[in-house]
Amino acid sequence: MSQLQTYLDLFNNTQNAPEWNTILPYENRLNNANATFGPILDRFNDLKNKHSILETALEEVSSTLQCYTESNCHKPASTTTAPPPPTYNCPTTKNATVSKAGDSGSFPFSYVNQFNNCSFRIYSTLRYGLWINLQFNNLIVKDSASTILISTSRDGNFSVTPSSTTFYNLTSDVIVIYVTGQYQFTINYNAVDPCAGYDCGNGNCVSASPFNNQTCACAGCYQQDGSGRCTVSKPDPCLGHGGAVCTATGGTCIQNLDCSYYCKCPQLDPSCHTVLYCDSDETTCPPPSYRKMPSFFKKFMKFFNY
Repeated sequence: MSQLQTYLDLFNNTQNAPEWNTILPYENRLNNANATFGPILDRFNDLKNKHSILETALEEVSSTLQCYTESNCHKPASTTTAPPPPTYNCPTTKNATVSKAGDSGSFPFSYVNQFNNCSFRIYSTLRYGLWINLQFNNLIVKDSASTILISTSRDGNFSVTPSSTTFYNLTSDVIVIYVTGQYQFTINYNAVDPCAGYDCGNGNCVSASPFNNQTCACAGCYQQDGSGRCTVSKPDPCLGHGGAVCTATGGTCIQNLDCSYYCKCPQLDPSCHTVLYCDSDETTCPPPSYRKMPSFFKKFMKFFNY
């Protein structure tokens, strides 16, 4: 009888069973798993219901789309053509003038226009001394046959394209812009001083004719180097021809600030700076523009009856 009870305890896993301590942890884990599986199953069933609802909705959308593709239950797409752009009335050239560095302005067109060989002219009142910058902002081209051409008095001609809209340091005093076709744009222009910030070394920058380019006017005893800047010293005239002439005629060669020279002659007042040689017959200082022939030349000419 006791053996039978032992088998029953093993079957029921009671505390009296010899394997109870070993089997109990597995039994607890199984019970926990059963407790967790219940909520998971509930979530699965909920998602299954939502999936069924979505399938029903998709079937309705698919049926509607099939209706649109196989019947006249929808309106055809509109084929209305946009109206042509307005024509810009340009019977005469539009003009703008610049007269000093910093002058600026614009020709604005904020929507697409039809231009029929229209022209815009920018004129500098200074033939030399100003450069002009051009910019085409917000450029929109609606017609492949449209053209914008820039004609200048010194810089040649240019075409404006979406990839070429900026033109700096134009030396021309007259710029004319010709526009044909369908465009939207704003032409901005401004005048600049070509000599602003230009370093001439020992000299001053001027915009000279005929090309209105930057040119250095050298000061004192300097002359231009290969780049046009005033960095090369002029030779001392008293070490060359001037010194030889002054010495030969009894004087002393003196170099002026501008690298010219004069002869300091013993018979003349020391303040006299106008003679290029010393003449014993000259006792008063001649005017700057006066150049008297030396007496020995006069005697030579007289000998031959000149």
